Amino acid sequence: MKSIASSRARALAIGLLAAGLSLSAYATHAAVALEVSADGKAAYRTIHEAIAALPPTGGVVHVHSGVYREKIRIDKPHVLLIGLGKDASKVVITNDDYAAKYNPATRRNFGTSDSYTVMVTGNDFYATNLTIANTADYEPPNYLGNGQALALYSKGDRAVYRAVRLLSGQDTLRIDGARRAYFHNSYVEGTVDYIWGDGKAVFDHCLVRTRINGRVDGTTTITAQGRERPDEDTGFVFIDSDLLFESAKMSNVFLGRPWQQYAATYFVNTTMGPQIAPAGWMEFHPGPGGSNNLPTSTYREYNSLYPAANGKWAASDLRQRESVSPQSNVSLSANEAARLVADVYLAGNDHWAPTRVNYGTKTQQKLPVPAAAP
Repeated sequence: MKSIASSRARALAIGLLAAGLSLSAYATHAAVALEVSADGKAAYRTIHEAIAALPPTGGVVHVHSGVYREKIRIDKPHVLLIGLGKDASKVVITNDDYAAKYNPATRRNFGTSDSYTVMVTGNDFYATNLTIANTADYEPPNYLGNGQALALYSKGDRAVYRAVRLLSGQDTLRIDGARRAYFHNSYVEGTVDYIWGDGKAVFDHCLVRTRINGRVDGTTTITAQGRERPDEDTGFVFIDSDLLFESAKMSNVFLGRPWQQYAATYFVNTTMGPQIAPAGWMEFHPGPGGSNNLPTSTYREYNSLYPAANGKWAASDLRQRESVSPQSNVSLSANEAARLVADVYLAGNDHWAPTRVNYGTKTQQKLPVPAAAP
């Protein structure tokens, strides 16, 4: 009898061919496919063990429904992590490290960078139909007091995430190392700077939900992009996406603040809400003696949509945006917005087309959104 793993590997090869992709970069995927099940009904009980068992060239790891309490680092290239549950909430990879937590292995605190649940450094990583969570900020005794706690640290180039949920509080998702990442039909939530780093990423048809930071009028920031030099090719783009909020009563939600001097972030055709502060963007450390990154940062929007009195969506008045960062209160042109679509913005010198990298039967699912606050 042919194994389930080998059948799925062949399906991967067929799917990549159907998408018009060369199999040269993905040949190892079809050659090696492993299965993980927390109940012991597959060859591996943990995702970490399966990743370690892959050859240096990578492969496919199919993960059955379950909660996997693990800390995983993926350094191999061409690794595909495929959840087999009925939706992305059924395969959960979770951990609870945070920046100030003591790490007995190193005899020092983890620090923000090592607080991750999953870190990806290998190129051409692909994940779908699963959840990556860091619960540190939502556990006693320091509820909302543990600070930076990464769910995902993506620093490999050409990473693709489809129908993936990322859950944490502060610093949920870091995209760094001037590497590229594409998120499609995915969900990210957090409180402060929960999408951050010096990477280049497009969030396409995604749900981005801001959670309450202490109280409903507590200041929250969605992004903290970290471009360090004006000639650096990094930035974040949100396109055809929806901003959600844990409570309708929230206010003082900012689209972002510049972590470094030349931060770059764009919102295109994105639905927002009255929870977004009219200024839109704020200084990283405001006030006397603070940072002065806004004047050299790039914050632009195109067709940002707000709910109108008639129950429909209407274009927002960008004239209310802060005017310290150049043209933040002036709309992008249609031509400028067109250059921000994923296959153009992320193309690079290798002509990468991330929208054509698609494997798995659940990539278009309606993602389960965690319950809102009362």
